[in-house]
Amino acid sequence: MAKRRKFVDISAGKRIVEARKEKGLTMQQLAEASGLSQAQISHYENNRYLPNATAIISLASALNVTTDYLLIGGNEIETPPFNYHCLTFAQRKILDVLVKEFQKA
Repeated sequence: MAKRRKFVDISAGKRIVEARKEKGLTMQQLAEASGLSQAQISHYENNRYLPNATAIISLASALNVTTDYLLIGGNEIETPPFNYHCLTFAQRKILDVLVKEFQKA
């Protein structure tokens, strides 16, 4: 079996730890909130692996930060007011109808 190549961004793991601690979460709590395993969280935080796109989205949502913050950082943690892309298709349709109704008023 071929050995899997790793690409590690040293600062991505550090930002995950920082955001997790800011929220007062343990690794296990973050794992439960994000739908990832505690082992995955540990690998990411210790810079063994860089999270894939799905994991970054899950982590950002659970930590209430932007995906950009986790990937490239910034001066401070940005808290998004709303994450439309985490909604199901049905929820998006309902929200779209509500927004259109609100715009009419």
